[in-house]
Amino acid sequence: MTAVLPDPVAEATAAVMPAIEAALGELHPSLATVARYHRGTADADGRPAAAGGGGGKALRATIAMLAAEAAGDASAGTAAATAVELVHDFSLLHDDVMDGDRTRRGRPAAWVVFGAGRAVLAGDALLVLACRVLASCGSDRAARAVDTLMDATAELIDGQARDLALEGAERATVDDTLRMCAGKTGALLGCSAGLGALLGGGSPAVVDALAGFGRHLGIAFQARDDILGIWGLEPVTGKPAYGDLRRRKRSLPVTFALAAADGTAPALRRELDAAPGAPEGQVERLALRLEHAGARRRTEELAAQELAAALELLEGAAVPPGVRDRLESVARFVTERDR
Repeated sequence: MTAVLPDPVAEATAAVMPAIEAALGELHPSLATVARYHRGTADADGRPAAAGGGGGKALRATIAMLAAEAAGDASAGTAAATAVELVHDFSLLHDDVMDGDRTRRGRPAAWVVFGAGRAVLAGDALLVLACRVLASCGSDRAARAVDTLMDATAELIDGQARDLALEGAERATVDDTLRMCAGKTGALLGCSAGLGALLGGGSPAVVDALAGFGRHLGIAFQARDDILGIWGLEPVTGKPAYGDLRRRKRSLPVTFALAAADGTAPALRRELDAAPGAPEGQVERLALRLEHAGARRRTEELAAQELAAALELLEGAAVPPGVRDRLESVARFVTERDR
């Protein structure tokens, strides 16, 4: 596995960061401070962070910008990339509060530093700001772009609602978890590609193909995230070890294990329910048991299947070879990343 970002991500990050910073300048200063801290571009007092910090992996921005280029107008990708990054940050600010996650990218989460109320309000402001960015982008497709973003946000919220409902659920199936993944992660990555292609002037066929590419990639992304949420290395991921087990999340590895027809599910469910307060060694043994049960392997296989489906759609779209190669490099990174 690798943590090295492909070149298109670095290029997209450099291109979109000024646009995001300009958009954040429209917020109330107290909310802009929360947003910049959350993104990693500033400290808690609003001072610029050290060089190299900020913005996470910007995969959604990268896909939006490459999709716009694939559709014929690379310059149109900046608005799409900015909007999806702002919505992504909105969702993460809220997620950290709902999940009680106290760290994000190796430092205290925004709600821990600024309080839950201010973090939630900053997230709300980012969602409104994302709509304004698209509405004012100057494209004759701006209204359709806002609708596309709002539809994806509604799916994302539905996915998060499913995620909360599944935590500790007695009867959580693999299909339940896949529907959650499709909304929580697939919707916004699908929107990233579809929105970029839409503003880039793509035909309906190109927009649909790239949106489908993004949706499948989103599920692959979530599958990899679920693996890292149990077996990821804390110094690399910046999140506590076995965090998803301690939150009793019905992630893909867990639901794969609970779906086993060998009679082990009741005992496994009891261990999962005890994980929040269990000693480190006990949770470590639970993670090992899940791996021995094939849960990690099946999740990796799912990620590979979704990646293959995404690449098949990409291959069938009328996308210039150079752009297609860069989109493929980003897609492959999604299932290989270690953070």
